[in-house]
Amino acid sequence: MTVKDGSIYLPNGSMLRYALEWKQDDNGAGWQQKTRQGWARLYGAKLVEQTTQALARLTAAQAMLRIKRAGFSVVGTSHDEAWVLVPDNDQSDEAAEFIRQEMKAVPEWLPGIPLDAEITVGHRYEKGLSHA
Repeated sequence: MTVKDGSIYLPNGSMLRYALEWKQDDNGAGWQQKTRQGWARLYGAKLVEQTTQALARLTAAQAMLRIKRAGFSVVGTSHDEAWVLVPDNDQSDEAAEFIRQEMKAVPEWLPGIPLDAEITVGHRYEKGLSHA
């Protein structure tokens, strides 16, 4: 990722738009964000949380594109979840495993990251179904 023109650019070129500036104030130097009330310090934990969530979403979105290219219908998402329709036949377990492998595939831009994925199989979306 790079910081340029007050924004954080993700590996695919999309950005988290901030009005960021590196500023020195009475509390020391650090990134500050322009808000309606003026400049506010953007604390490291908040910045790490937001960039981590953005990278997780990017990783999931890239996996969803690969799943779609394989012929499956991605019918919904929530954060880093994908809801995918698969045929209810003797190949549904194989399809679920393919989807799981794609969701945990390590992106080129972040080699070595340990990723994992859980798959829930059911006839409708429902939290708490058994995992495959």
